[in-house]
Amino acid sequence: MACADLQGRPRCGFNTVSVRGSADTPQSPVEWTKESPVFCTYCINSKVPAAKTCGTCEASLCQQHLARHSGSHTHDLFEPTASLDTRKCSIHMRPLTHYCSKDSTILCHSCLVVGEHRGHEVESLQEASEKKKEKLGNALHKRRLRKERTQNRIKSLQEKIIDTNKKGYTITSRISSFFTDLRGQLEAQERQMVQEVLSQRQMVIDSIHEQIQNLEKKSKDLSEQILYTEELCQMTDPLAVMQQQKFGTSNTSLVEEALRRMSDQPSTKELDDVFISMTLHNNLIKILNKARQKFRIPEASNMVLNADTAGDFVYILGDGKTACKSKLNQLRPEIPEKFYCPQALSSQRFSAGQHAWEVEAGGSGDWMVGVAYPSIERKGHLSYLGINNKSWCLGKWNNKYSVKHNVGETLVDAEPTCDRFVIYLDYDAGQLSFYQLSNPINHLHTFTAIFTEPLHAAFTVEDDAWVRIRS
Repeated sequence: MACADLQGRPRCGFNTVSVRGSADTPQSPVEWTKESPVFCTYCINSKVPAAKTCGTCEASLCQQHLARHSGSHTHDLFEPTASLDTRKCSIHMRPLTHYCSKDSTILCHSCLVVGEHRGHEVESLQEASEKKKEKLGNALHKRRLRKERTQNRIKSLQEKIIDTNKKGYTITSRISSFFTDLRGQLEAQERQMVQEVLSQRQMVIDSIHEQIQNLEKKSKDLSEQILYTEELCQMTDPLAVMQQQKFGTSNTSLVEEALRRMSDQPSTKELDDVFISMTLHNNLIKILNKARQKFRIPEASNMVLNADTAGDFVYILGDGKTACKSKLNQLRPEIPEKFYCPQALSSQRFSAGQHAWEVEAGGSGDWMVGVAYPSIERKGHLSYLGINNKSWCLGKWNNKYSVKHNVGETLVDAEPTCDRFVIYLDYDAGQLSFYQLSNPINHLHTFTAIFTEPLHAAFTVEDDAWVRIRS
């Protein structure tokens, strides 16, 4: 008996077997969603999920009906769908079977024969699909690579979080240990200075007590002398008066003698607060010097400018630490080290370790400070700091700060209210940092790089600008 659709029209030439939905009935392996399931067109008595939809027959088939599908090798089979209209040409209502490369449009056979795409370069939908899948495969490969790089970046950032936590813990432990030690030293200094004040106080009080005792003894002696003298003054017998010699026969008045002795007493001692202040000051300086050693920034000592590298319009002061833009040509010798722009390098160079130096910059003109390889260009526009891959700098242009490297420029969010800066170089870690010595200190920028040559401090001055290396 020929298979028919629900309206009784013959759809394909194969005999059908009634399939009922039961536990013994093999179910289709095709996945279908609960929202819009597609069922077999020929399983009338039960809803069996479809395995494929045949565009030629315009019917959906379960696994069993698909196995008995006559001529299925020539039919257009695809994943189950209830929306067959989306797979037909909207003009000719025929299956979409070809692809027009010129118009990027999917076509039916009639479009090729009588439609507007007649004569265009077309290919079968299968061929076009394979080409697109090849492109998608390439795109998929690139996206997988990007995802892998993204995952690696995430992993790197997560590792950085761990390293930052470790570093933060180390620094906070170091700071806590430092302040614990500092508090111990300050408390010891407090006890020492309090004891010094107490000792001085006791010495002054003991001295005063001793003087009081001496004066009380003298006062007692004077009282006896006064009483005896009063008795002499009351005698009426001249001979008796003249014969009394208990306190000697000196012509000096007894009262005058007593007063002289009192005036000869040493002056009263005082608390020496100047000595205490000087002692405290010196001891605090010793403590602070020890503290500086624990958190000392390694300095680039004795850094001076190399006059052989300075351009003709760079004037270097006698100490070798200050450069300014000169209006007069300095007529320096023509040597390979010399810049032809208003720029100079330091004599000192760094190829390892940690270093820091303080600079001051001012004037109405533009300036740049930073570092450069000795192989930096000496002539032309590419010799300027930051306009090449051999230098890194911080500069002030139009009253704004920015950092430059290899032509790339980044504005720095900082007000030019302070002209003093610290440049910190960690050569081994590949970091160059700029700090503004404002209140509080402001971190401006940090470059990260793999340094391949020794580095010199570098300076550029334009118009009326000047820069100074501070000792």
